[in-house]
Amino acid sequence: MLAAEAQQAPTRRVWHRIAGHDGVIYLDLGNEGCDVIVVDADGWRIAKDVPVLFERRKHTLPLPLPVAGGRMEELATFLNLGCWDDYVLVTSWLLGCLRGKPPYPVLLLEGEPGSAKSTTARILKELIDPSATRSRGAPRTEQDLGIAARHDHTLIFDNLSALTPSLSDGLCRLSTGGCVASRELYTNFGEIVLVLGNPAIITAVTNPVTRGDLLDRCLCLQLPRLHRTSRRTEEDHLRDFEEARPRILGALLDAVSAALRCSRTTTFDGDIRMLDFARWAAAAEDALGWFPGTVATALTSNKRNADIVAIEASSLATALLAWLEAGPVAHCEMTVSELDAAIKAFLKPDWPSDWPRGPAQFSAALRRLAPNLRHEGVVVQFTRSGSRRLVRIDGRKYVGRLAEGAA
Repeated sequence: MLAAEAQQAPTRRVWHRIAGHDGVIYLDLGNEGCDVIVVDADGWRIAKDVPVLFERRKHTLPLPLPVAGGRMEELATFLNLGCWDDYVLVTSWLLGCLRGKPPYPVLLLEGEPGSAKSTTARILKELIDPSATRSRGAPRTEQDLGIAARHDHTLIFDNLSALTPSLSDGLCRLSTGGCVASRELYTNFGEIVLVLGNPAIITAVTNPVTRGDLLDRCLCLQLPRLHRTSRRTEEDHLRDFEEARPRILGALLDAVSAALRCSRTTTFDGDIRMLDFARWAAAAEDALGWFPGTVATALTSNKRNADIVAIEASSLATALLAWLEAGPVAHCEMTVSELDAAIKAFLKPDWPSDWPRGPAQFSAALRRLAPNLRHEGVVVQFTRSGSRRLVRIDGRKYVGRLAEGAA
């Protein structure tokens, strides 16, 4: 009987922890009283009767009741950040987590042992999405990634050393939204679809993200090593954070309300991959006491650093730049095979072992690097001339910059 009624009733979406509906953000506190924070352009309040449905996973832990009157700057006292831009990026990431829909940038915390990467990640997750599964290792498959995304709103992948190409692609879909499909067990034609679209944190000693498409979706922070005089026990540190958490959460909700109020009229100038996220964070600048353009400055610097990482991690990119710098011309048009042969001839007597094998791999690698090379002043375009597929390389701006620097 109940199953029949359910079949006839209208379909409604079920959310986990965060819901965005009709211009309002809903945050499930996960407590026994079923309290939900309702955030709109006028502020935030605690309610029980809301127009959205939440599903609680078995790992979900409760958030404290937020307290009004707090300041986001208090959060910085519990994080080991290296500079002001890092604080702006972390706060912007938190704002993005409470937006209620992708894209969600991936927060990458890099630093040597003793830089409090795991503790920093834990504090950020505890502020918005506490869970019994505080952190995870690298998922072995995309299906594992999809299962993890189903059980937590915010994911921590702790102490990663490397990312496979398939996992890198999966994290891109996790950031911007997508799905993972697999065959349903014990069926021939059944399919299970796991929806992706979650905030994530990666911690690592050395940066495991080298592919440009994922780097474009990352906010990369280099955490400094904690000075001996700054070290505290984790128990004391987390106890103090627990006392401050209601105030910090209240301040974050104030900023979310400001973003709802101002996002439609906020403009964002910058060559950033996730413009929706960037505009959302920029809309809260005034409420956070930041100067206009603070978010744009931090994101632009982050993008610049990401381009450098992608190029330095690619033997093809570094060889192409060296070839342009040493070559007789900085502008050329040829087939992919001809370009491959020309750069190899320049690199003789040998070239790197990870060099793309064959024209197809060479072309694919060059396409992935094109956005990063563009920011270095090298424009890569793929064209056709009759039946010939050509690649046009224009490095005149890059070579000109080198000449100006040498002058």
